[in-house]
Amino acid sequence: MYPVESNIEGKQARYGDIRKKLEEEGFVLGENWDYQAGFLDGVLKQEYDNTLYLRIPVEVVEGELDSDDALLRAGTPFLLKHRVNTGYSQGHTENPTYDPLQAGYLVNQFQEPLDRDEELDNVDYWAEQARHRLSRIEYLFE
Repeated sequence: MYPVESNIEGKQARYGDIRKKLEEEGFVLGENWDYQAGFLDGVLKQEYDNTLYLRIPVEVVEGELDSDDALLRAGTPFLLKHRVNTGYSQGHTENPTYDPLQAGYLVNQFQEPLDRDEELDNVDYWAEQARHRLSRIEYLFE
């Protein structure tokens, strides 16, 4: 995890007021949120099993996170490189008569990642890319 300096930290916005613009800029409400906190995730780079996220933690000041009237406060954005486990699902057995083109069950999207916070090369470059991306949405938060 690599913190990124920005003007968004500590600022607030209503989820319903910013959701559409965030989506247009490639940010979504990340998985593993609860009604009081979560993350706004934007992909900076994706290659096969590696994804580099710009992640903005948000906490709910009023309401519940998935509702339009929720008032959110942004935390310190950070970079997170996530390496997905693309191996066989647990319990899979080889079946030579099975068509591998039909084998969608072989990769389980819910498997634990191989590395949740893999080391990031060129941190300064990616931090600059993140700041540029944040500059396009900072105005949404007051």
